[in-house]
Amino acid sequence: MNGAARVLKEANKCDECDSFLISATYTKNSPFPGKKSEHTGCILCDTLLNTTINTFLAKVKAKKLPEEMNEEERKAYEEKKKKIEDKKKAKELRRLEE
Repeated sequence: MNGAARVLKEANKCDECDSFLISATYTKNSPFPGKKSEHTGCILCDTLLNTTINTFLAKVKAKKLPEEMNEEERKAYEEKKKKIEDKKKAKELRRLEE
């Protein structure tokens, strides 16, 4: 839903696949026919919603695997990974202390 101003999960489910319906609202550059600003449908079955998701996912840059990274990228990756692990450990310690 690239560019959507608001995306909400509806309470109703799709009759075909039982997934929750999605309501997407665009304030500008709506991908919906007739410049319609809002559309509700199934993310899997509704062609209009499915197309907007596929377009967005096609633009997302794929992450490199650690073995595909150069030394500088791998070092940054490892540092980020360590920070995340340290935060998890600190959070767990705080939880145990309570």
